[in-house]
Amino acid sequence: MLRKPHFLILIFVAVLVLVLLALPEHTRSRIRMGFASLFLPLFGLASSVQSAGDRATASLIPRSTMAARIRSLEEENQRLRLMVAEADAASRESDRLRQMLGFSARSPWKLKPARVIGRDPANWWRGVHLDVGTRHGVTTNLPVLTPEGLVGRVAEVGPWLSRVVLVGDPNCPVSVALADSGNTGIVRGTSGGDIEGALVDLSFLSRNAVLNPGQRVFTSGQGGIYPAGIAVGQVVDSRVVGDGVFLEARVRLAVNMGSLDLVWVKLP
Repeated sequence: MLRKPHFLILIFVAVLVLVLLALPEHTRSRIRMGFASLFLPLFGLASSVQSAGDRATASLIPRSTMAARIRSLEEENQRLRLMVAEADAASRESDRLRQMLGFSARSPWKLKPARVIGRDPANWWRGVHLDVGTRHGVTTNLPVLTPEGLVGRVAEVGPWLSRVVLVGDPNCPVSVALADSGNTGIVRGTSGGDIEGALVDLSFLSRNAVLNPGQRVFTSGQGGIYPAGIAVGQVVDSRVVGDGVFLEARVRLAVNMGSLDLVWVKLP
Protein backbone atom coordinates (compact mmCIF):
# COMPACT_ATOMS: atom_id res chain seq x y z
CA MET A 1 0.00 0.00 0.00
CA LEU A 2 1.31 3.44 -0.94
CA ARG A 3 2.57 5.60 1.86
CA LYS A 4 0.69 8.84 2.54
CA PRO A 5 3.26 11.30 0.99
CA HIS A 6 3.42 9.30 -2.24
CA PHE A 7 -0.35 9.11 -2.31
CA LEU A 8 -0.64 12.87 -1.96
CA ILE A 9 1.90 13.44 -4.75
CA LEU A 10 -0.01 11.10 -7.04
CA ILE A 11 -3.27 12.94 -6.31
CA PHE A 12 -1.52 16.28 -6.99
CA VAL A 13 -0.15 15.10 -10.34
CA ALA A 14 -3.57 13.74 -11.37
CA VAL A 15 -5.27 17.01 -10.45
CA LEU A 16 -2.58 18.99 -12.31
CA VAL A 17 -3.10 16.88 -15.44
CA LEU A 18 -6.87 17.37 -15.27
CA VAL A 19 -6.41 21.11 -14.85
CA LEU A 20 -4.04 21.29 -17.84
CA LEU A 21 -6.46 19.33 -20.01
CA ALA A 22 -9.26 21.68 -19.05
CA LEU A 23 -7.28 24.77 -20.07
CA PRO A 24 -7.71 26.33 -23.55
CA GLU A 25 -5.26 25.24 -26.28
CA HIS A 26 -3.35 28.53 -26.43
CA THR A 27 -2.87 28.48 -22.64
CA ARG A 28 -1.52 24.91 -22.73
CA SER A 29 0.92 25.93 -25.52
CA ARG A 30 2.28 28.81 -23.45
CA ILE A 31 2.76 26.52 -20.45
CA ARG A 32 4.64 23.95 -22.60
CA MET A 33 6.93 26.70 -23.99
CA GLY A 34 7.63 27.84 -20.46
CA PHE A 35 8.68 24.38 -19.34
CA ALA A 36 10.85 23.96 -22.45
CA SER A 37 12.68 27.23 -21.77
CA LEU A 38 13.67 25.89 -18.37
CA PHE A 39 15.59 23.04 -19.98
CA LEU A 40 17.29 25.02 -22.79
CA PRO A 41 20.26 26.08 -20.61
CA LEU A 42 20.86 22.43 -19.77
CA PHE A 43 20.97 21.52 -23.50
CA GLY A 44 23.35 24.40 -24.20
CA LEU A 45 25.58 23.34 -21.32
CA ALA A 46 25.72 19.78 -22.68
CA SER A 47 26.67 21.04 -26.14
CA SER A 48 29.38 23.29 -24.72
CA VAL A 49 30.81 20.42 -22.71
CA GLN A 50 30.93 18.22 -25.82
CA SER A 51 32.61 20.98 -27.91
CA ALA A 52 35.15 21.57 -25.19
CA GLY A 53 35.85 17.85 -25.07
CA ASP A 54 36.38 17.75 -28.84
CA ARG A 55 38.75 20.72 -28.67
CA ALA A 56 40.64 19.13 -25.84
CA THR A 57 40.99 15.88 -27.77
CA ALA A 58 42.17 17.76 -30.88
CA SER A 59 44.74 19.68 -28.83
CA LEU A 60 46.19 16.40 -27.61
CA ILE A 61 46.91 15.18 -31.21
CA PRO A 62 50.43 16.15 -32.33
CA ARG A 63 50.68 18.66 -35.20
CA SER A 64 52.82 16.23 -37.19
CA THR A 65 50.06 13.63 -36.98
CA MET A 66 47.45 16.17 -38.10
CA ALA A 67 49.67 17.24 -41.02
CA ALA A 68 50.16 13.62 -42.06
CA ARG A 69 46.41 13.05 -41.98
CA ILE A 70 45.82 16.15 -44.12
CA ARG A 71 48.41 15.00 -46.67
CA SER A 72 46.81 11.56 -46.76
CA LEU A 73 43.39 13.08 -47.38
CA GLU A 74 44.76 15.31 -50.15
CA GLU A 75 46.45 12.34 -51.82
CA GLU A 76 43.24 10.33 -51.57
CA ASN A 77 41.31 13.24 -53.09
CA GLN A 78 43.77 13.45 -56.00
CA ARG A 79 43.56 9.69 -56.53
CA LEU A 80 39.75 9.77 -56.60
CA ARG A 81 39.74 12.70 -59.04
CA LEU A 82 42.12 10.78 -61.30
CA MET A 83 39.86 7.72 -61.15
CA VAL A 84 36.86 9.86 -62.12
CA ALA A 85 38.78 11.39 -65.05
CA GLU A 86 39.85 7.92 -66.24
CA ALA A 87 36.27 6.66 -65.98
CA ASP A 88 35.01 9.64 -68.01
CA ALA A 89 37.66 9.04 -70.68
CA ALA A 90 36.79 5.35 -70.85
CA SER A 91 33.10 6.21 -71.17
CA ARG A 92 33.78 8.63 -74.04
CA GLU A 93 35.96 6.07 -75.79
CA SER A 94 33.26 3.43 -75.37
CA ASP A 95 30.64 5.78 -76.84
CA ARG A 96 32.91 6.56 -79.79
CA LEU A 97 33.58 2.89 -80.47
CA ARG A 98 29.86 2.14 -80.36
CA GLN A 99 29.29 4.96 -82.84
CA MET A 100 31.97 3.59 -85.14
CA LEU A 101 30.61 0.05 -84.95
CA GLY A 102 27.09 1.30 -85.55
CA PHE A 103 28.29 3.24 -88.60
CA SER A 104 29.93 0.10 -90.00
CA ALA A 105 26.77 -1.95 -89.45
CA ARG A 106 24.60 0.63 -91.23
CA SER A 107 26.99 1.23 -94.11
CA PRO A 108 26.24 -0.41 -97.47
CA TRP A 109 29.99 -0.74 -98.12
CA LYS A 110 32.66 -3.15 -96.95
CA LEU A 111 34.71 -1.18 -94.45
CA LYS A 112 38.04 -1.89 -92.81
CA PRO A 113 38.75 -0.17 -89.46
CA ALA A 114 42.12 1.54 -89.15
CA ARG A 115 43.91 3.68 -86.61
CA VAL A 116 45.90 6.82 -87.37
CA ILE A 117 49.44 6.14 -86.18
CA GLY A 118 51.33 9.16 -87.49
CA ARG A 119 51.53 12.33 -89.54
CA ASP A 120 54.15 13.86 -91.79
CA PRO A 121 55.55 16.91 -89.92
CA ALA A 122 56.03 18.72 -93.23
CA ASN A 123 52.39 18.16 -94.24
CA TRP A 124 50.64 17.85 -90.89
CA TRP A 125 47.18 18.87 -92.15
CA ARG A 126 47.40 17.08 -95.50
CA GLY A 127 48.21 13.45 -94.75
CA VAL A 128 48.12 10.69 -92.13
CA HIS A 129 49.53 7.19 -91.78
CA LEU A 130 47.31 4.19 -90.99
CA ASP A 131 48.10 0.82 -89.43
CA VAL A 132 46.65 -1.18 -92.35
CA GLY A 133 48.18 -2.19 -95.69
CA THR A 134 48.02 -4.72 -98.49
CA ARG A 135 47.95 -7.54 -95.93
CA HIS A 136 44.56 -6.19 -94.86
CA GLY A 137 43.17 -5.81 -98.38
CA VAL A 138 44.04 -2.11 -98.73
CA THR A 139 45.11 -0.72 -102.12
CA THR A 140 45.74 2.77 -103.46
CA ASN A 141 42.90 5.21 -104.20
CA LEU A 142 40.51 3.66 -101.71
CA PRO A 143 38.27 6.19 -99.90
CA VAL A 144 38.84 6.80 -96.19
CA LEU A 145 35.98 8.10 -94.05
CA THR A 146 34.48 8.45 -90.57
CA PRO A 147 30.85 8.62 -89.42
CA GLU A 148 31.09 12.41 -89.85
CA GLY A 149 32.18 12.30 -93.48
CA LEU A 150 35.00 11.99 -96.00
CA VAL A 151 38.62 11.97 -94.82
CA GLY A 152 40.54 11.41 -98.06
CA ARG A 153 42.01 8.58 -100.14
CA VAL A 154 44.83 6.06 -99.81
CA ALA A 155 47.82 7.48 -101.70
CA GLU A 156 50.53 4.94 -100.84
CA VAL A 157 50.33 1.46 -99.36
CA GLY A 158 52.77 -1.10 -97.98
CA PRO A 159 52.29 -4.55 -96.51
CA TRP A 160 51.30 -3.27 -93.07
CA LEU A 161 50.97 0.51 -93.38
CA SER A 162 49.43 3.05 -95.71
CA ARG A 163 49.46 6.81 -96.25
CA VAL A 164 46.27 8.80 -96.74
CA VAL A 165 46.09 12.17 -98.47
CA LEU A 166 43.41 14.32 -96.83
CA VAL A 167 40.63 16.27 -98.50
CA GLY A 168 42.32 19.55 -97.58
CA ASP A 169 45.36 18.66 -99.72
CA PRO A 170 45.44 20.30 -103.20
CA ASN A 171 46.37 16.85 -104.56
CA CYS A 172 43.08 15.37 -103.32
CA PRO A 173 40.32 16.80 -105.55
CA VAL A 174 36.81 15.48 -104.90
CA SER A 175 33.82 15.68 -107.23
CA VAL A 176 30.88 16.90 -105.14
CA ALA A 177 27.22 17.81 -105.43
CA LEU A 178 25.21 20.44 -103.55
CA ALA A 179 22.30 19.26 -101.47
CA ASP A 180 18.84 20.38 -102.68
CA SER A 181 20.06 21.78 -106.02
CA GLY A 182 22.23 18.88 -107.25
CA ASN A 183 24.75 21.28 -108.85
CA THR A 184 28.19 19.69 -109.10
CA GLY A 185 31.72 21.01 -108.73
CA ILE A 186 35.20 20.14 -107.51
CA VAL A 187 36.41 20.51 -103.93
CA ARG A 188 40.13 21.06 -103.58
CA GLY A 189 42.41 22.48 -100.90
CA THR A 190 44.65 25.43 -101.74
CA SER A 191 48.33 25.80 -100.96
CA GLY A 192 47.76 29.24 -99.45
CA GLY A 193 44.48 28.42 -97.70
CA ASP A 194 43.45 27.56 -94.22
CA ILE A 195 46.42 26.26 -92.23
CA GLU A 196 44.32 23.60 -90.49
CA GLY A 197 42.70 22.39 -93.69
CA ALA A 198 39.24 23.09 -92.29
CA LEU A 199 38.24 25.24 -95.28
CA VAL A 200 38.51 24.12 -98.91
CA ASP A 201 37.49 25.66 -102.24
CA LEU A 202 34.50 24.47 -104.25
CA SER A 203 35.12 25.39 -107.90
CA PHE A 204 33.59 24.98 -111.38
CA LEU A 205 30.04 25.64 -110.27
CA SER A 206 27.52 26.93 -112.77
CA ARG A 207 26.85 30.64 -112.46
CA ASN A 208 23.18 29.73 -112.04
CA ALA A 209 23.87 27.44 -109.08
CA VAL A 210 21.99 28.30 -105.90
CA LEU A 211 24.41 28.65 -102.99
CA ASN A 212 23.46 29.35 -99.39
CA PRO A 213 25.58 29.40 -96.22
CA GLY A 214 25.15 26.11 -94.40
CA GLN A 215 24.20 24.21 -97.55
CA ARG A 216 25.50 20.66 -97.31
CA VAL A 217 27.99 19.21 -99.79
CA PHE A 218 28.29 15.49 -100.61
CA THR A 219 30.41 13.37 -102.91
CA SER A 220 28.75 13.15 -106.32
CA GLY A 221 30.01 9.68 -107.27
CA GLN A 222 31.75 11.03 -110.39
CA GLY A 223 35.42 10.27 -110.93
CA GLY A 224 35.35 6.61 -109.89
CA ILE A 225 37.04 6.94 -106.49
CA TYR A 226 34.43 8.16 -104.03
CA PRO A 227 30.92 6.71 -103.98
CA ALA A 228 28.03 9.17 -103.97
CA GLY A 229 26.49 10.42 -100.75
CA ILE A 230 29.49 10.83 -98.40
CA ALA A 231 29.31 14.10 -96.47
CA VAL A 232 32.10 16.51 -97.35
CA GLY A 233 31.11 19.72 -95.58
CA GLN A 234 28.95 22.83 -95.60
CA VAL A 235 29.06 26.01 -97.67
CA VAL A 236 30.49 29.04 -95.83
CA ASP A 237 30.24 31.72 -98.54
CA SER A 238 30.51 32.14 -102.33
CA ARG A 239 31.83 34.51 -105.00
CA VAL A 240 31.71 35.02 -108.76
CA VAL A 241 34.91 34.28 -110.75
CA GLY A 242 36.04 34.07 -114.37
CA ASP A 243 34.27 37.26 -115.49
CA GLY A 244 30.99 35.93 -114.17
CA VAL A 245 31.25 32.55 -115.90
CA PHE A 246 31.63 30.43 -112.75
CA LEU A 247 30.83 30.49 -109.07
CA GLU A 248 33.22 29.48 -106.33
CA ALA A 249 32.50 28.77 -102.68
CA ARG A 250 34.35 28.04 -99.51
CA VAL A 251 33.37 24.83 -97.77
CA ARG A 252 34.00 23.91 -94.14
CA LEU A 253 34.88 20.21 -93.97
CA ALA A 254 32.59 17.88 -92.02
CA VAL A 255 35.55 15.99 -90.48
CA ASN A 256 37.99 17.59 -88.06
CA MET A 257 41.24 16.52 -89.67
CA GLY A 258 43.24 17.57 -86.62
CA SER A 259 41.59 15.00 -84.31
CA LEU A 260 41.62 11.89 -86.50
CA ASP A 261 42.12 8.66 -84.59
CA LEU A 262 39.91 5.80 -85.78
CA VAL A 263 38.85 5.78 -89.45
CA TRP A 264 37.34 3.38 -91.99
CA VAL A 265 38.83 2.35 -95.32
CA LYS A 266 36.25 1.44 -97.96
CA LEU A 267 37.45 -1.82 -99.48
CA PRO A 268 36.66 -2.78 -103.10
